[in-house]
Amino acid sequence: MDFSKLEVFTSEDLKSCTNNFNIKSLVGVIQFGKLYRGKIKGIMTGTEGQDVMVKIWDKKSENMAFSYDEHLMVKEEVEILTNPTMNSHPNLAKLIGYCFEEEIKGVVYDLSPLDSLQNIMVKDDLNWLQRINVVLEIARLLKFLHGGDWDTSSEVFSFGVILLGLIAKRTCELEKPDIVLDHLLHVWAKKEYKPQCSLVQNSLQEDWGYHAQDGIAITELGMCCIEFFPRNRPTMKDVVECLESLHILQRLGDSRAHKRGKKFHDNAMCL
Repeated sequence: MDFSKLEVFTSEDLKSCTNNFNIKSLVGVIQFGKLYRGKIKGIMTGTEGQDVMVKIWDKKSENMAFSYDEHLMVKEEVEILTNPTMNSHPNLAKLIGYCFEEEIKGVVYDLSPLDSLQNIMVKDDLNWLQRINVVLEIARLLKFLHGGDWDTSSEVFSFGVILLGLIAKRTCELEKPDIVLDHLLHVWAKKEYKPQCSLVQNSLQEDWGYHAQDGIAITELGMCCIEFFPRNRPTMKDVVECLESLHILQRLGDSRAHKRGKKFHDNAMCL
Protein backbone atom coordinates (compact mmCIF):
# COMPACT_ATOMS: atom_id res chain seq x y z
CA MET A 1 0.00 0.00 0.00
CA ASP A 2 1.54 3.31 -1.12
CA PHE A 3 0.42 6.25 1.03
CA SER A 4 3.17 8.55 -0.29
CA LYS A 5 1.13 9.66 -3.30
CA LEU A 6 -1.90 10.54 -1.19
CA GLU A 7 -2.55 13.84 0.49
CA VAL A 8 -2.97 13.81 4.29
CA PHE A 9 -5.83 16.06 5.35
CA THR A 10 -6.56 17.34 8.84
CA SER A 11 -9.97 17.53 10.46
CA GLU A 12 -9.87 21.29 9.96
CA ASP A 13 -9.17 20.83 6.24
CA LEU A 14 -12.30 18.72 5.82
CA LYS A 15 -14.42 21.05 7.94
CA SER A 16 -13.27 24.01 5.86
CA CYS A 17 -13.96 22.42 2.46
CA THR A 18 -17.46 21.26 3.45
CA ASN A 19 -18.41 24.46 5.31
CA ASN A 20 -18.19 22.62 8.63
CA PHE A 21 -20.13 19.65 7.21
CA ASN A 22 -23.05 21.88 6.38
CA ILE A 23 -26.33 20.18 5.45
CA LYS A 24 -26.18 21.98 2.08
CA SER A 25 -22.95 20.13 1.31
CA LEU A 26 -24.45 16.76 2.20
CA VAL A 27 -24.78 14.43 -0.79
CA GLY A 28 -25.83 11.19 0.83
CA VAL A 29 -26.19 9.15 3.99
CA ILE A 30 -24.51 5.76 3.74
CA GLN A 31 -24.41 2.76 6.02
CA PHE A 32 -21.13 3.78 7.67
CA GLY A 33 -21.52 7.55 7.68
CA LYS A 34 -22.02 10.44 5.25
CA LEU A 35 -20.85 11.86 1.92
CA TYR A 36 -20.19 15.56 1.40
CA ARG A 37 -19.36 17.64 -1.67
CA GLY A 38 -16.71 20.30 -1.22
CA LYS A 39 -13.85 22.35 -2.65
CA ILE A 40 -10.30 22.07 -1.41
CA LYS A 41 -6.87 23.37 -2.38
CA GLY A 42 -4.66 20.45 -3.27
CA ILE A 43 -1.22 20.67 -1.71
CA MET A 44 0.13 18.04 -4.11
CA THR A 45 -2.10 18.83 -7.09
CA GLY A 46 -1.60 22.60 -6.84
CA THR A 47 -5.17 23.22 -7.94
CA GLU A 48 -7.38 25.98 -6.57
CA GLY A 49 -10.89 25.06 -5.51
CA GLN A 50 -10.69 21.44 -6.61
CA ASP A 51 -14.07 19.70 -6.47
CA VAL A 52 -13.98 16.76 -4.07
CA MET A 53 -16.21 14.21 -2.39
CA VAL A 54 -15.54 13.67 1.32
CA LYS A 55 -16.56 10.34 2.84
CA ILE A 56 -16.76 10.39 6.64
CA TRP A 57 -17.14 7.36 8.89
CA ASP A 58 -19.60 7.86 11.72
CA LYS A 59 -20.23 5.23 14.40
CA LYS A 60 -23.33 7.17 15.46
CA SER A 61 -25.01 6.63 12.10
CA GLU A 62 -28.61 5.47 12.48
CA ASN A 63 -28.06 3.08 9.57
CA MET A 64 -25.46 1.03 11.45
CA ALA A 65 -26.70 -2.40 12.54
CA PHE A 66 -23.34 -3.44 14.05
CA SER A 67 -20.12 -1.95 15.40
CA TYR A 68 -17.00 -1.71 13.27
CA ASP A 69 -13.34 -0.69 13.40
CA GLU A 70 -12.93 2.76 11.80
CA HIS A 71 -9.17 2.31 11.45
CA LEU A 72 -9.63 -0.95 9.57
CA MET A 73 -12.33 0.51 7.32
CA VAL A 74 -10.17 3.47 6.25
CA LYS A 75 -7.14 1.22 5.74
CA GLU A 76 -9.11 -1.21 3.56
CA GLU A 77 -10.58 1.58 1.44
CA VAL A 78 -7.16 3.11 0.80
CA GLU A 79 -5.62 -0.29 0.03
CA ILE A 80 -8.33 -1.13 -2.48
CA LEU A 81 -8.40 2.22 -4.27
CA THR A 82 -4.60 2.55 -4.54
CA ASN A 83 -4.30 -0.86 -6.12
CA PRO A 84 -3.12 -0.35 -9.75
CA THR A 85 -5.86 -2.65 -11.01
CA MET A 86 -8.53 -0.58 -9.29
CA ASN A 87 -7.39 2.99 -9.83
CA SER A 88 -7.22 2.55 -13.59
CA HIS A 89 -10.93 1.76 -13.91
CA PRO A 90 -12.71 4.53 -15.91
CA ASN A 91 -15.83 4.59 -13.72
CA LEU A 92 -14.02 4.61 -10.38
CA ALA A 93 -13.50 7.89 -8.54
CA LYS A 94 -9.86 8.76 -7.90
CA LEU A 95 -8.75 8.75 -4.27
CA ILE A 96 -6.63 11.84 -3.56
CA GLY A 97 -6.21 11.74 0.20
CA TYR A 98 -7.37 10.72 3.64
CA CYS A 99 -7.83 11.97 7.18
CA PHE A 100 -7.19 9.80 10.20
CA GLU A 101 -7.47 11.92 13.30
CA GLU A 102 -9.25 11.25 16.56
CA GLU A 103 -12.07 13.64 15.67
CA ILE A 104 -12.59 12.69 12.01
CA LYS A 105 -11.76 9.65 9.95
CA GLY A 106 -12.46 9.79 6.22
CA VAL A 107 -11.24 9.77 2.65
CA VAL A 108 -11.32 12.38 -0.11
CA TYR A 109 -12.08 11.67 -3.78
CA ASP A 110 -11.58 13.78 -6.86
CA LEU A 111 -15.00 14.83 -8.13
CA SER A 112 -15.76 16.05 -11.62
CA PRO A 113 -18.14 19.02 -11.36
CA LEU A 114 -19.86 18.00 -14.61
CA ASP A 115 -22.01 15.31 -13.07
CA SER A 116 -22.47 12.87 -10.22
CA LEU A 117 -24.94 10.09 -9.69
CA GLN A 118 -26.89 12.28 -7.27
CA ASN A 119 -27.24 14.96 -9.96
CA ILE A 120 -28.33 12.39 -12.53
CA MET A 121 -31.11 11.24 -10.21
CA VAL A 122 -32.22 14.78 -9.39
CA LYS A 123 -32.19 16.12 -12.98
CA ASP A 124 -34.73 13.51 -14.04
CA ASP A 125 -33.69 13.55 -17.70
CA LEU A 126 -32.88 9.85 -18.18
CA ASN A 127 -35.27 7.48 -19.91
CA TRP A 128 -35.85 3.86 -18.93
CA LEU A 129 -33.08 2.37 -21.07
CA GLN A 130 -30.55 4.95 -19.87
CA ARG A 131 -31.41 4.22 -16.24
CA ILE A 132 -30.97 0.49 -16.81
CA ASN A 133 -27.58 1.12 -18.43
CA VAL A 134 -26.47 3.30 -15.50
CA VAL A 135 -27.51 0.63 -13.00
CA LEU A 136 -25.79 -2.09 -15.02
CA GLU A 137 -22.52 -0.14 -15.27
CA ILE A 138 -22.52 0.45 -11.50
CA ALA A 139 -23.22 -3.24 -10.89
CA ARG A 140 -20.38 -4.29 -13.20
CA LEU A 141 -18.01 -1.88 -11.46
CA LEU A 142 -18.90 -3.28 -8.04
CA LYS A 143 -18.54 -6.83 -9.32
CA PHE A 144 -15.07 -5.84 -10.55
CA LEU A 145 -14.18 -4.31 -7.17
CA HIS A 146 -15.51 -7.25 -5.22
CA GLY A 147 -12.63 -9.38 -6.44
CA GLY A 148 -10.90 -8.09 -3.27
CA ASP A 149 -11.13 -9.91 0.04
CA TRP A 150 -13.39 -7.82 2.29
CA ASP A 151 -16.99 -7.63 3.46
CA THR A 152 -19.08 -6.36 0.53
CA SER A 153 -22.58 -6.60 1.99
CA SER A 154 -22.80 -2.89 2.84
CA GLU A 155 -21.97 -1.96 -0.77
CA VAL A 156 -24.71 -4.28 -2.04
CA PHE A 157 -27.11 -2.46 0.29
CA SER A 158 -26.00 0.94 -1.05
CA PHE A 159 -26.36 -0.32 -4.61
CA GLY A 160 -29.92 -1.40 -3.84
CA VAL A 161 -30.75 2.10 -2.61
CA ILE A 162 -29.31 3.63 -5.81
CA LEU A 163 -31.21 1.16 -7.99
CA LEU A 164 -34.52 1.85 -6.27
CA GLY A 165 -33.95 5.60 -6.47
CA LEU A 166 -33.30 5.44 -10.20
CA ILE A 167 -36.35 3.35 -11.05
CA ALA A 168 -38.71 5.18 -8.69
CA LYS A 169 -37.37 8.67 -9.52
CA ARG A 170 -36.82 9.36 -5.85
CA THR A 171 -33.97 10.85 -3.85
CA CYS A 172 -33.57 11.36 -0.13
CA GLU A 173 -34.61 14.86 0.91
CA LEU A 174 -31.15 15.55 2.30
CA GLU A 175 -31.33 19.31 1.86
CA LYS A 176 -33.85 19.54 4.72
CA PRO A 177 -32.32 19.96 8.18
CA ASP A 178 -35.26 18.12 9.78
CA ILE A 179 -34.70 14.90 7.83
CA VAL A 180 -36.65 12.01 9.32
CA LEU A 181 -36.37 8.27 8.96
CA ASP A 182 -39.26 8.04 6.49
CA HIS A 183 -37.29 10.17 3.99
CA LEU A 184 -34.66 7.47 3.69
CA LEU A 185 -35.22 5.71 0.39
CA HIS A 186 -34.87 2.18 1.67
CA VAL A 187 -37.43 2.87 4.43
CA TRP A 188 -39.90 4.24 1.89
CA ALA A 189 -39.35 1.23 -0.41
CA LYS A 190 -39.99 -1.30 2.34
CA LYS A 191 -43.26 0.42 3.20
CA GLU A 192 -44.44 0.58 -0.41
CA TYR A 193 -43.28 -2.83 -1.66
CA LYS A 194 -45.62 -5.77 -2.13
CA PRO A 195 -44.67 -9.13 -3.72
CA GLN A 196 -44.94 -9.19 -7.51
CA CYS A 197 -45.34 -5.42 -7.67
CA SER A 198 -43.25 -2.75 -9.38
CA LEU A 199 -41.89 0.43 -7.81
CA VAL A 200 -41.01 1.84 -11.24
CA GLN A 201 -42.32 5.39 -11.56
CA ASN A 202 -45.40 5.68 -13.80
CA SER A 203 -43.82 7.93 -16.43
CA LEU A 204 -40.96 5.45 -16.93
CA GLN A 205 -43.47 2.66 -17.52
CA GLU A 206 -44.59 4.58 -20.61
CA ASP A 207 -41.06 4.72 -22.08
CA TRP A 208 -40.07 2.75 -25.15
CA GLY A 209 -38.59 -0.62 -24.21
CA TYR A 210 -40.25 -0.87 -20.81
CA HIS A 211 -41.57 -4.35 -20.06
CA ALA A 212 -43.86 -5.03 -17.09
CA GLN A 213 -41.89 -8.13 -16.09
CA ASP A 214 -38.70 -6.06 -16.05
CA GLY A 215 -40.33 -3.66 -13.63
CA ILE A 216 -41.21 -6.47 -11.25
CA ALA A 217 -37.83 -8.19 -11.60
CA ILE A 218 -35.74 -5.08 -10.99
CA THR A 219 -37.91 -4.04 -8.06
CA GLU A 220 -37.45 -7.44 -6.43
CA LEU A 221 -33.71 -7.22 -7.08
CA GLY A 222 -33.53 -3.86 -5.34
CA MET A 223 -35.48 -5.18 -2.36
CA CYS A 224 -33.16 -8.19 -2.05
CA CYS A 225 -30.16 -5.85 -1.99
CA ILE A 226 -31.57 -3.87 0.97
CA GLU A 227 -32.40 -6.93 3.06
CA PHE A 228 -31.73 -6.20 6.73
CA PHE A 229 -29.53 -9.27 7.25
CA PRO A 230 -26.36 -9.05 5.11
CA ARG A 231 -26.26 -12.80 4.50
CA ASN A 232 -29.60 -12.57 2.68
CA ARG A 233 -28.32 -10.03 0.14
CA PRO A 234 -27.20 -11.22 -3.33
CA THR A 235 -23.64 -11.01 -4.56
CA MET A 236 -22.83 -8.48 -7.27
CA LYS A 237 -22.25 -11.40 -9.62
CA ASP A 238 -25.88 -12.42 -9.05
CA VAL A 239 -27.00 -8.81 -9.50
CA VAL A 240 -25.23 -8.44 -12.86
CA GLU A 241 -26.70 -11.71 -14.11
CA CYS A 242 -30.19 -10.61 -13.09
CA LEU A 243 -29.83 -7.25 -14.83
CA GLU A 244 -28.41 -8.78 -17.99
CA SER A 245 -31.44 -11.07 -18.18
CA LEU A 246 -33.92 -8.16 -18.36
CA HIS A 247 -36.07 -8.16 -21.51
CA ILE A 248 -34.86 -4.74 -22.64
CA LEU A 249 -31.20 -5.79 -22.62
CA GLN A 250 -31.92 -9.15 -24.17
CA ARG A 251 -33.85 -7.37 -26.90
CA LEU A 252 -31.07 -4.91 -27.67
CA GLY A 253 -28.20 -7.32 -27.11
CA ASP A 254 -26.87 -4.82 -24.55
CA SER A 255 -24.83 -3.20 -27.32
CA ARG A 256 -24.41 0.14 -25.61
CA ALA A 257 -23.06 -1.21 -22.36
CA HIS A 258 -20.39 -3.31 -24.08
CA LYS A 259 -18.88 -0.57 -26.26
CA ARG A 260 -15.13 -0.31 -25.75
CA GLY A 261 -14.11 2.46 -23.38
CA LYS A 262 -17.69 3.37 -22.48
CA LYS A 263 -18.24 5.42 -19.35
CA PHE A 264 -21.74 5.52 -17.95
CA HIS A 265 -23.47 8.81 -18.67
CA ASP A 266 -20.27 10.61 -19.60
CA ASN A 267 -18.59 11.75 -16.41
CA ALA A 268 -20.93 10.14 -13.86
CA MET A 269 -19.17 8.86 -10.76
CA CYS A 270 -19.68 5.76 -8.61
CA LEU A 271 -18.83 5.68 -4.95
